[in-house]
Amino acid sequence: MYTLTAKLDGTILSTAPAFEFLPGGSGPLAGQSLWEFLTEPDAAAIQTFLQSGETVAHAHTLLNFVNRGHLVRTLHCRLERRAQEFILTGEPLPADDRALAHELLELNNRWALLVREYEKTVKQLRKAKDDLAKAMAELDESHWYLRKIGEMLPICMYCGKVNTGENRWEEVVEYLKANSLFLSHGCCPACLDRMTQSPHQRPSQR
Repeated sequence: MYTLTAKLDGTILSTAPAFEFLPGGSGPLAGQSLWEFLTEPDAAAIQTFLQSGETVAHAHTLLNFVNRGHLVRTLHCRLERRAQEFILTGEPLPADDRALAHELLELNNRWALLVREYEKTVKQLRKAKDDLAKAMAELDESHWYLRKIGEMLPICMYCGKVNTGENRWEEVVEYLKANSLFLSHGCCPACLDRMTQSPHQRPSQR
């Protein structure tokens, strides 16, 4: 018979010899936390029972105990809550039940792994979606500017201004500056020579 007594916070007070497999060679169980030797769902189930205020669990519960060597042992347990402590008594499962319990534990571990992988994949897909939306926005903006540049604009044959709509006439350079992504400031060689010459070297503007 497996018998274990612990405080309500999970600190182990005493155990029957059958629980000697739990320490895994690390020393006695007394003073250690029971939650360290249970799977997370099973530890949460016991804590929920203790917080409920009930004195005895309504049904026998399958609990998976894991020692520090990762050896799993599933027991058919009964919980009894007292004022400052609780008592856990358990029995080993028949061979068929042990095999089933082990399979269920494996399935639970696989499910937890799949959930983590799914969450990681969702994050990657969200990032890819955001990157695609940004790229599409940039492509759409570039396409708009290319379309604007490719439009046929009426141009005055005398002054060279272009008609940009609603009878507005603008300088070609000013229009391109406002509507093209492909223009940048620069200086042609002739203007550069003229700007770098001293005032005495510059040709007369008369």
